[in-house]
Amino acid sequence: MPSPQCHCDQDPCDAHSLLSLRIYRKGFGARKVLSFPKRVSGLVVCVLLAMLPLTPPSEADDKVPPSSNILYDIQNPFVYIPRIQVENHFDSGEGKHDASTYRLRMRPIIPVDFNDDWGLRTRTTLNMTYQSTPFPGGPNQLGFGDMDLEFYLTPTRSLASDVLMVGFGPSIHVPTSTKNLFGFHQWGAGASAAIIWQPASIYALKGWTLSFNTNQTFGFAPESQIKTQNLLFLQPYITYTTEDEYSVTMYSESYYNWTRNQWTVPLNAGASVLVKPGGQHIIVTLVGRYYVERAPYEPQWGTQLNFNFLFPEGL
Repeated sequence: MPSPQCHCDQDPCDAHSLLSLRIYRKGFGARKVLSFPKRVSGLVVCVLLAMLPLTPPSEADDKVPPSSNILYDIQNPFVYIPRIQVENHFDSGEGKHDASTYRLRMRPIIPVDFNDDWGLRTRTTLNMTYQSTPFPGGPNQLGFGDMDLEFYLTPTRSLASDVLMVGFGPSIHVPTSTKNLFGFHQWGAGASAAIIWQPASIYALKGWTLSFNTNQTFGFAPESQIKTQNLLFLQPYITYTTEDEYSVTMYSESYYNWTRNQWTVPLNAGASVLVKPGGQHIIVTLVGRYYVERAPYEPQWGTQLNFNFLFPEGL
């Protein structure tokens, strides 16, 4: 429906005029809907005029709009911003001999919108690992880990007045590891789902982001003499982002191995800042973690330094 067109018989800001405000809408004749005597201040009339919609409502009004705070926007994993995450994981305290592991993880995230209602977000995870020997006299190891592919089908419109988004889709685990300790040596297939809420309209919760991500992977076609592994992944996430584009976060990346009946539960806390060297948007994140539940051969604690390269204008 077109926007109302306002016509005033006199200057609407003249406090000494007798004002008649007429509103014309398509399909209707002119109707005198408001009438103000001389003593009514023209300032009040101007305020009323300013409150009228100046542009027609659009079917896309309920789409998630970008804000001026890109660090806040990127907390929504389904936002339409291509990005490449480079994660440096340092873990220590593994096994009886306190072995350590460095893992370089790269995650390109590519958003595609099919139409005004639905889009696809793809995330690929690539790993390269260096591990000091967990056995006396053994060699240190360097090699590639497994690869994971995730596909999230998501509506482009929020499910509520605030940002409330969901996504779901298949996942694929590819056995690309080059060392025995760096992968599961099996193919895997499953499903992923996530929900994200940014309650910006609630003053007490402004700047907060709450999300939950889960994945279930079922292993198949293992290598010779390798037992099939089935894994459940749970990731609750809470973040607070300031207007100056700093953020603090707490989250867990918990795994449950159904085959071994074993939980791995790290608790993570970190801080992020958005920097723009040469105009390139980069989110720098420093994280510390402690494993509250783990297998004896897994690490006790770790740190993480991430560089998230953003491309708001596209790749």
